[in-house]
Order: sequence, then C-alpha cells, then structure tokens
Amino acid sequence: MTAYKNEDLYNRLVIDDASYAFHNKLITEDSYKKILGAFKHHLYTPNYFIRIGLGVLTFVAIIFMSLLLGLIGAISIMTALTGLCFFMSLLCYGAIEFFVKQKYYYNAGIDNMLLVSVIMFLYGTFLINDFSNQYHYADFFSFLACSWLAYRFTDSFMAVLAYIFLFTFLFLTYLQIGSFGTATIPFVMMIFSGLMHYFLSIIVSRQGMKFHKKSLDILQ
Repeated sequence: MTAYKNEDLYNRLVIDDASYAFHNKLITEDSYKKILGAFKHHLYTPNYFIRIGLGVLTFVAIIFMSLLLGLIGAISIMTALTGLCFFMSLLCYGAIEFFVKQKYYYNAGIDNMLLVSVIMFLYGTFLINDFSNQYHYADFFSFLACSWLAYRFTDSFMAVLAYIFLFTFLFLTYLQIGSFGTATIPFVMMIFSGLMHYFLSIIVSRQGMKFHKKSLDILQ
C-alpha cells in the first residue's frame, strides 16, 4: 500500500487535471475554484525553488550525519563502512516514512532527496568491499528497493531507476554466458524491453494502479 491516504492522492489527481484544464482554457476560473474547494488534500508540495532549496539542505544534512556517525564509530575498515552505508540507507528510509506521515510531504524536495539517498547508500553497501558478482547483487537489490519506493511513494524517478537497475542486472547476467551472450545481447535486451512495454501496457489500465499511472506512462 502507498504511504499516503488514497483520498489525498485521488484529490491531488483531480486538482492536477483541473489545473491542466484551466491553464489550457478548457474550464472557466469559477469552475476551477469550485474544484479546488471540493477536492482538498493534505499533501504538501511547495514551488520548484523551495523544493530545490529543501533538497539541497537535506543533502547537506545527510552528508554531515553520515560523517558524524563515521567519526563517532571511528570507522576505518571496509566492513565498518559497509555497515554505515546500510545503516544510513535504513535511516533515510525511516526519515521518509516519518516526514510523509507527520508532514504529508509529496515531492517537497526533502522526500525526493531522501529517496535518492536510500538507493545511494544501499548501492554503496555492495561496492565498498570487492567480491564476486558485486555489481549483480547491487543492481538486483537496488531494483527491489526502487520498486518498493516507487510503489510506496508513487515516485516516477524511483520507477525509472528500478527499470534501469533491472535492465543492467539482466545485461550483466546474460553476458556471463560467454561469447554467445556477447553476440546476442542486443537482441535479448530489445526483446526484454518489448516484453516490459507490453506488460506495462496491461497493468497501467488497472484500477488499483491509478495513482501510479504517471510512473507507468513514463516507463513505457
């Protein structure tokens, strides 16, 4: 289930459609104001300049937090750095859940930067220490995390990242076949992309996915 109330998401969709219709002169100003009054929601989405500012401040806070925890733990070995990255990933995810529940942030800059930080630290968890097929594990688990975040927070960017990680995972896995894999990889990935497009075209029309329609349309 999503982190937001369905009523808030639905009302937000109605208002977005009404805004598009009003700015394209498809409805009158009076009708637009009536829609705004009838379909209220609690989701907080500031203008782009405030979003950018909040996102930058959040990024700085995350960096300082990770450095502070690193200094407190006197981290110097790779295993400890791996643990720090994984802990920061969980911490950022917990912060998103908290801000969404308490402040109703929805593309407010803070939540966007926290989402990116979850994946950044999670991916880094697999790259600090060298081991066999580390990029396979990093891509696979990042794909799972991005898929959950895209669904949970109806985030289009996370949906795109999920597809990229899945694409890369399959690419690296198929190359392990050898020379045959190298020769046929373009055709295999094109077939995979075609199947994904077909699959997305099926689920995008489902009623239960109406809040994720924008993400699915972007993926298609």
